[in-house]
Amino acid sequence: MGLFRRYLLLLAAGAAAVAGGVLAVNVVVDPLWYWHGNIVTGENFAFNERFAKLNRFLRNADRYDCIILGSSRATLFNENKISGYRCANLSFASGVVSEFIATARYLKARGYSPKLVIVGVDAFNFWRSMEPELTDFVESGEPPPGWLPTYLTASALNFSLRTLYGKSPIARAYDANFIGQPDHDAPTYTPPAYDEMTAKPWKFDSSRQALFFELRKIFSGARFIGYVPPISAWQVVEELHLTGHVDEYIDAMKTISERFDILYDFSVPSKLTMRTENTYDGSHYHPTVNVSVADVLQGRKRNWGIDVRKVTATEYIRIYNEAIDDFLQRLDAAK
Repeated sequence: MGLFRRYLLLLAAGAAAVAGGVLAVNVVVDPLWYWHGNIVTGENFAFNERFAKLNRFLRNADRYDCIILGSSRATLFNENKISGYRCANLSFASGVVSEFIATARYLKARGYSPKLVIVGVDAFNFWRSMEPELTDFVESGEPPPGWLPTYLTASALNFSLRTLYGKSPIARAYDANFIGQPDHDAPTYTPPAYDEMTAKPWKFDSSRQALFFELRKIFSGARFIGYVPPISAWQVVEELHLTGHVDEYIDAMKTISERFDILYDFSVPSKLTMRTENTYDGSHYHPTVNVSVADVLQGRKRNWGIDVRKVTATEYIRIYNEAIDDFLQRLDAAK
């Protein structure tokens, strides 16, 4: 009996040592953003943005009077570049408007009411799946799980170890202040050749305009600013021009602009989006480009993008098609 008891004590001590080690690593790296993030290297990877961003936000929600909702393209928008507000960037990978609605409802149910909401209005909301990918606590309406049970798990340890080894799952990360940045080894964008661009098999669904109306109703007292994030001119050609969806897209943008106080379209081909060194994949643009986006949205610059509310549909279509034609002519001449 004495030997068995000694064996149990040794087993318990070993288990406690392992658990303590797991907990220590996870607390130091903090991969799900309970406190300080990664204090070892200052680099925080996007393992589960849907969990981590709300987890961090809810611990200090009363500090913020502005939220940013968007896809991974908006994660590179610096939340500190909006003057007069304290913004929290709650954007996450592959985010679509149905998920923004769920997030907004969850926050409202917990007593949060922003003064400003900034929404990344990606065109893919009109063809990508709208099935929301929600964290368990958003789906149930409960607070995020506590740090202790979370940081005793093997999955959290896996996140921490991958962080320490520099194994980011994607080509972007967050700095010590949780501001999105391209990863230090992000690739250089190589666009398709002129004769290699092909129409994407998208089916445009205009009925999804209603989802943006629904989003606005949740925080009806807030100011709403929308923007179509910049994407490369090559992607615009493949996703809208070659598919024949430009007119449908512009009609949808004009319709939903009625629910925004400001809506700018930065996807129209421009000098910035005809370049390749300012994006690592043609879809995610470097912070300097997103600073220009913030300046335009706040009226500090007016030399880029289309102010959707201030142009007619006819003007919008003309500007967009002329920009596409100019881009294609440049490509053709460079062959």
